[in-house]
Amino acid sequence: MTRNWPIVLLLMLSCITLSAQSLAPRDKVIIESARAKYYNLQTLGLESFTCSVDFDFSTIPYLSPATQEADRKLLVGTTFKISLDRRGSSVQHAYPAGTTDIEQQRVTQMTNLLTSIVTGFFQTWPSKGLQGPILSYDSQIESLTSTDSGYTLKLRDAGVDAHIDIDKNYLVTRMVTFNGSIDEHLVFEATPDGLVFVANVVHDKTDPRNPADIRYTLKHNLVDGLRMPVFVNLQVNQNINMNFTLDKCIVSKGKVITLKP
Repeated sequence: MTRNWPIVLLLMLSCITLSAQSLAPRDKVIIESARAKYYNLQTLGLESFTCSVDFDFSTIPYLSPATQEADRKLLVGTTFKISLDRRGSSVQHAYPAGTTDIEQQRVTQMTNLLTSIVTGFFQTWPSKGLQGPILSYDSQIESLTSTDSGYTLKLRDAGVDAHIDIDKNYLVTRMVTFNGSIDEHLVFEATPDGLVFVANVVHDKTDPRNPADIRYTLKHNLVDGLRMPVFVNLQVNQNINMNFTLDKCIVSKGKVITLKP
């Protein structure tokens, strides 16, 4: 039997379209209204930023007592830098001029720890602080369900129990991802420009043998007209309770084009 391939292809595409159920018009209105509540750095033109990272070493108690003074002096003189763009984030560090290989080896564990902490933070921050917690595209949302307190957004292709809870004022209160193994309780602050992400309480059980309770709070300031994080307090279980600030930030902005319906 001869196949009519154009017709077969159209039927296949139709099946794919039907399998990805579209949201009802009323649901789309609710989701768009929720998105509009949040401060969105990308819609304001942010393309990338680079900041120096300054650690409060009085909150970092991991230095060896035997070399504490020398190592602390070396780490204080080491520069750390965070860069973030649409491809992701990266953290670099540079030791003071004249630092010997032996001195570098002595603090490698600490520099790796500090780098991984900042890297981890900026891997999670964008999904709430860069463009708000509501996913950018309706195609990423499976369904919207009304609840007694507001709404629940079920996320598409994100595993079992992946959802976002929103109250009746469109304030996101909870985000569950990675098959329910990461449970976040978010805090936002009202500003004249929209809701800004300022705190999070996370229970991470991606490794059931080593669950982690993580808390962080943020402070913001205007950098070239954009509300950027400038202070972070990070707590992880009983092991870490540290502060770092972002300074000397340079932002790159593109031209914002508003498309009218």
